[in-house]
This record gives sequence, C-alpha cells and structure tokens, in this order.
Amino acid sequence: MPEGLILPQLETELAAPGGKGRPTLAQLRTEFEAIRRTGLSTIRNRPIPGVSALSAPVFDHSDQMQAAIMVMGPSSVVDCHPTGKQARILLAVTRGISKRLGHRSTDLSGSDDGERMASSMSHANTAKVELAPNRRRRSTSGD
Repeated sequence: MPEGLILPQLETELAAPGGKGRPTLAQLRTEFEAIRRTGLSTIRNRPIPGVSALSAPVFDHSDQMQAAIMVMGPSSVVDCHPTGKQARILLAVTRGISKRLGHRSTDLSGSDDGERMASSMSHANTAKVELAPNRRRRSTSGD
C-alpha cells in the first residue's frame, strides 16, 4: 500500500500508550523495503515463541493485493530465509495465482513454476469439488 495511505494510522499506533518494544517508523520503513524487495514477509518467534511464518501477497490485474498466503508452523520446521525452499515455493504459488488473476509480474526470472503449481492446485480443487457429490459412502451397517 502507498505510504500516504497507511502513514497516519502507523503514526497513531506508534504514538499510542504501551508502545514499549514497538519498532520506530524508520525501522518499519526498512522492513517494508525488505518486504517489497523480496516479495515476502517473515516473522520468527514473535509474537509466539517457537512459531514462525512466511507470507506473500496475491495481486490482481489492477495491481491490487487481493489475498495473502501464509506458511506457518514451528520455528524448527519453517525456514524463514527469503531464498529457502519454503519461500521459493510460496512465491512461485502466489506469483502463479497473481498471473492467473491478470497481474503483470515484475519478476524477470521467466519461470512458469508458479503458473503450473497454481494451475494444478486449481484443477485438484475443482476435481475434489466435482467428485465429492458423486462419492458413494461406505456402509457401516454391514450391508
């Protein structure tokens, strides 16, 4: 989001009582820049010790964020490094979904992995939805 839209709210929240341990506006700007550069946000052991997460946005054709997908779990399992396997898969999926929504990526890698993953996820979910009504239930009464 443009800083002009969020700056008044950020300043209000940062000035609110009980702000001990909160980042400064300069620290937030540095963090936002890192998020824009990597395309993903990470958090490790905060606010819950032992729990970490990665999150990446999904954009539509008008460059508006429509959703975010998050990978979350025990810090011993979730790799928060921006070039780690989980981050690469998450970014491939969110970029693939964004592409399907008409977003024109600024990623010049030329990889279609995200498109393939998003497509296969879409087909898998469609298949589950289509098959679910036709599934026969197994009888537990012995007949």
